[in-house]
Amino acid sequence: MKYCPNCGQEMDDNTKFCGACGTKVDEVQAQAAAPAPESAPVQSEPVFDSSAAAADTVSAAAYADPQPSASASPEKKGGFKLDDKVKKLAIIIGAAVVALVVIVLACSLLLGGGYKKPIKKYISLLNSREENYYEFFKLNSPSFDYKAQMELLKLANEIGDKDEVEENEEYLEEIMKDHYDEIEDEFGKNWKYTFKVTEVDELSNKELKAYRETLKSQGDTYKESAEYYEEDAIFYGEELNKSNAKKVQSIYKELGSKYKEADVKKGYEVEIEYTIKGKDDKDTDDVTFKVYKVNNEWIIDDMPF
Repeated sequence: MKYCPNCGQEMDDNTKFCGACGTKVDEVQAQAAAPAPESAPVQSEPVFDSSAAAADTVSAAAYADPQPSASASPEKKGGFKLDDKVKKLAIIIGAAVVALVVIVLACSLLLGGGYKKPIKKYISLLNSREENYYEFFKLNSPSFDYKAQMELLKLANEIGDKDEVEENEEYLEEIMKDHYDEIEDEFGKNWKYTFKVTEVDELSNKELKAYRETLKSQGDTYKESAEYYEEDAIFYGEELNKSNAKKVQSIYKELGSKYKEADVKKGYEVEIEYTIKGKDDKDTDDVTFKVYKVNNEWIIDDMPF
């Protein structure tokens, strides 16, 4: 029985390569037997070379101390040994990670980084007869705008006239209900939308710049709203006191700033072919609209139908 001079692993007497670190024992022993230079080299701790452990053709002798260190002595078995199962598992996991990255990149290229997501959600909301207007609002407005609207609604329920707040919510619901009734009148019950993308054209830098200007203009509008809601202004049927006026102004000012700072990264002009089919009738048509990537999220500029 003998031990590897590099990592201390037990070895059969007839074995030439260490099964743990890949060191060729004859080469290390030959180096150990060679005359020492006039100035003794600075000894270092043994270094495990993972590439040597993976292939016998790569020698770790270049990284080893010419003389076996204390950690490599027979009395104290040292070194880092990778079990064969662990090696195989590491290779499988590595391959899986690479494959996943390739799939994600491929999907990103094929789907334009997710521009279909708000379109699919829009069709889904229609088919589920969603009556909450703000669910649709999410799809054609940046998330920071939706968040601000929810803050304003919460404040309205706290300090506004309850009847007016409820009347406003009912009005928005009625808009959606009327839309669904019109569809049912024409196509019958159990109507449903389906769609497929037929053409996609990436928007030019000039078009993206124009949309940035539109968002900045929206930001100016909200900042003007902040100036309006000063003390004694009417907010959902109630006069604002100084404290509440500051709360409303703060929401509108922040919203205005975020619109003016919004980054439009990409955009597409999308043409879809949609079909609406009900119990009584069926119709297929085309519609073209634009989608934009604002602050890393895709939104629909105008609802298709």
